Amino acid sequence: MEVPENYFKFEASIIKIQCAVEDQFEHKFAIFDRCILEAIVYTKIFCKELWKKLLTMKEVIRRLERYRQHNEYIFFLIEPHKECLENDGVRMLTTNIEELVTFSNTLKKLMDEFNIKYHLITDLDINQRYSKIMNAVLANN
Repeated sequence: MEVPENYFKFEASIIKIQCAVEDQFEHKFAIFDRCILEAIVYTKIFCKELWKKLLTMKEVIRRLERYRQHNEYIFFLIEPHKECLENDGVRMLTTNIEELVTFSNTLKKLMDEFNIKYHLITDLDINQRYSKIMNAVLANN
């Protein structure tokens, strides 16, 4: 088996687990740092056309439909900034800002294709980020 196929299976399993976790919180207020969209983007970047097979998974079909419900989900995308690249001792850290920009641009493009609305946060200042997020949350209620 070649690497893209193994990676594809890995990301598909992440999607199944993520969907199971999200299902536990359906109809409850919850904040997720990740969703299946990241797994789809990574698969698109690393597996090229193989990523489209993810769109046939029942979990993906159902989740994308739910993400389109703008009154139920609020997405925030924080643009990558070189100034924010800091090792927290937990996550893998890339020092290549271009990788992060590619990921971010691919994610935005997919969300646009899937008709999933999002709020783009471009500010570096944490207080400005907080204000924009709170304003969006309050406006959604």
